[in-house]
Amino acid sequence: LRFRSPDVTKDARMTDHKSFGIARTQRTLGPIWLTEGVTPGNALTLFFSSMVTIVFITAIGILLPYLLHEHLKMPTEVQGNFTGNLVVILELIAIAIAIPIGAASDRWGRRPLFTVGFLMVFVGLVFLPMARTEATLILFRLISGAGLSIGTTMLATTIADYPQNASRGKFISTNGVITIIGVIVLSAFVFAQLPKFFLGAGADQYEAGTYTFWAMAAFALLTAL
Repeated sequence: LRFRSPDVTKDARMTDHKSFGIARTQRTLGPIWLTEGVTPGNALTLFFSSMVTIVFITAIGILLPYLLHEHLKMPTEVQGNFTGNLVVILELIAIAIAIPIGAASDRWGRRPLFTVGFLMVFVGLVFLPMARTEATLILFRLISGAGLSIGTTMLATTIADYPQNASRGKFISTNGVITIIGVIVLSAFVFAQLPKFFLGAGADQYEAGTYTFWAMAAFALLTAL
C-alpha cells in the first residue's frame, strides 16, 4: 500500500483504483467482477452455502438445550457446564483440522470438501436427536461440528478465490449481508420455531425435537447436493 498526501485528486484515486487490473473478459455478478472460470451461478451457490453454514452453527446452538432437556432429561443446572465443555471440544477440533483441510482443498479442490462437510452435518443431525446417552450425543454433535468446521474453512478459502481484487470488498460485503439475513430468517424464525410447529401439529416433545433436527438434516443434504 502506498500512502498519499491528503491533497490527492479524484482523478488520481480513480487511476490508482484501475490499477487493480480488472479482467473485463470475465463474468460478472451485478457490479462484482469474478475470476477466470467462475460463473454467477458459482457465486450464488457460494453465498447460499455460506448462509447455510452460519445458520447451522447458530440454529444448533439454539436448539441443543431442547435436546438436553426433552430427549436426555438432563437437569437444567448441569446443562450449562455440559454445553460449555462441548463448545471447548468443538473449538479444539476446528483448530486441529483447519490446516490439514486447507492443504487438502489445495490438492483436491474446494467443492469436494465443502460437500463432505455438509454431508457430515447431515449425518450428525439425523442421529443427534436419537442419542440416548450423553456420550452418543457428544459423538454426533462432534460429527456435525467437524462438518461445519470444514465448511467454514472452505468458505474462507473460496471467498478469496471467486472475486477479482477490484471486487473483493463488494463480494465479501454481499456475502455478509446474505448470511446475516439468512441467520435471522432461518435460525430465529424457521428452525427455532419448528418444535412449536410440530407440537401444534400433534407431535409429542420427543417427536417435535426429532422432526426439527431431521428437517435441518434435509436442508444440509440439499446444500451438499
